[in-house]
Amino acid sequence: MAVTGLYKHAITHLSGLVTSAAVNLVNNKVSTALVLIGDVFAWAAGTFLSAILTGNNKYHLGRHYGLGFAINSAVLFGSSIFLIYYHAGDDMNALYQRGIPDFSEWAVAFACGVQNGLTSNYSGNLFRTTHATGMWNDTAMLVGHYLRWGETKDLWRIKIFFPLFVSFFIGGLLGTVAWNVMQRWALFIPASYSALFAIAIFVLRQIPERDYEKIDDGSDYSLESVSYAGTPPSYGSTTPTHDHRQ
Repeated sequence: MAVTGLYKHAITHLSGLVTSAAVNLVNNKVSTALVLIGDVFAWAAGTFLSAILTGNNKYHLGRHYGLGFAINSAVLFGSSIFLIYYHAGDDMNALYQRGIPDFSEWAVAFACGVQNGLTSNYSGNLFRTTHATGMWNDTAMLVGHYLRWGETKDLWRIKIFFPLFVSFFIGGLLGTVAWNVMQRWALFIPASYSALFAIAIFVLRQIPERDYEKIDDGSDYSLESVSYAGTPPSYGSTTPTHDHRQ
């Protein structure tokens, strides 16, 4: 919401960015369309980096999630400082409408891609932290499957999706309040909690391996199985869970 208040358009909704780019191209606003296309590619670059850092969607504590959140934090801090001091007094929406590229916007899109990629890898593509479209779509499908076909094996996902929806809504409320109170300083909030996540993960990685070897033992225990199986896997089991559809 802080970014929306600043640029007057969301950069976490790729479908909207692509649609807006097409509209601007038709209306002969090529430079504005290129700014939006830049957002899309910046997002993809962030997701690409998260894949390089963490590998596939099997969670292992030893992978570089902490480094990913540290990069995310640094980019957001840098963007906020750039906006505060370099663009002090500038109307960012006016610059966008004129098609003047702003590297802070692309940097924020990059950070969103990093964050979304990290959580997607962690959860086996079950969680999305920057947009709720996929989760809402999945929730409606699960309810439809239950009402029409009586399928219940995946209904447990709603217990995950609903708190995420509520968190997303509360985040929107808090983001709006932060923008109203802090203006361009509001980006320091997501930058700070990304830094806290990075520190927490770095600390966890210092735990002796024997203390978490049941989680990070090189087997296929992961939330990847959660995203496909009907019920969450038992992490106390000694038999790895495989997805035979891969």
